Amino acid sequence: MPKSSIQVQEFAQKKPYLVASVFSVAAALFAIYMVQARVCDIRRQELDKVKAQLAPLTASDLQLKTAKTERDKVVKDLDDFKTLADSRYFWIGLLDALHQVLLQAEAATKADLVDPRTGANADVGIWIETFRPVLPFGSPFEAEAEAAGANAAPIMMQGISGESRMNYRMMMMMQRYMRGAGGGGAGAMPAMPRSTVKMISPASNVISQISVTLRGVDRNRIRPTANAYLAYALQQALTNSPAFGGPITLGDMRNDMDTNTFSFDLTIPLKHPFKL
Repeated sequence: MPKSSIQVQEFAQKKPYLVASVFSVAAALFAIYMVQARVCDIRRQELDKVKAQLAPLTASDLQLKTAKTERDKVVKDLDDFKTLADSRYFWIGLLDALHQVLLQAEAATKADLVDPRTGANADVGIWIETFRPVLPFGSPFEAEAEAAGANAAPIMMQGISGESRMNYRMMMMMQRYMRGAGGGGAGAMPAMPRSTVKMISPASNVISQISVTLRGVDRNRIRPTANAYLAYALQQALTNSPAFGGPITLGDMRNDMDTNTFSFDLTIPLKHPFKL
């Protein structure tokens, strides 16, 4: 037989196997398709279940975020009220802390100072002669304070003793700086014009230092360094106080022979500055 006829016969013999192979491949592809479809159906069902469970959680999350926003607003309002309340009593607390520091300096100096004539510890005394917050540069309160001090104080303080003058200055200072920003009535602080507020830098709205002139009993006749020891003891007590920061600037000491006292100036940074 011709070679071509032999090839045709061989192909005819193999045709059933080829057809079976094609059907097998098609069946395998169909089976894979069915499996994938089933897997997709299962995944879709599981996704629907997850979405059903997620829906109330999403609503709860939205409610939680809304509640958190409201809570943060309330907390901010409370912080503002606390700041305002603290501001009203800021100077009272500061003066009390300064008073405690003076007592500590007196006690430390007395414990170290022994009168050679009696052999006992000599009493020492120190008090505040002037107290002035260091107003920031450009603050409108600075001009107002100068005007008030130049006009009202000389008239009202005529004939008042030195100690009463100091108490008067303290009282006027506390009345001035303890008024709330939102208070009304005759004692309320007048609002500044918007144009004035815009001209002030943020730093000019903070008092971060106080300037104090102190006077003490002259004890240099007992020990030549007694007055300096008292001043440095006060400086150390101020440094250790939680109300005051550093560094603390100590001025020169001035002796007053007529009153047997000495005085010196201190510039004291505040650990927690006061916002005007």
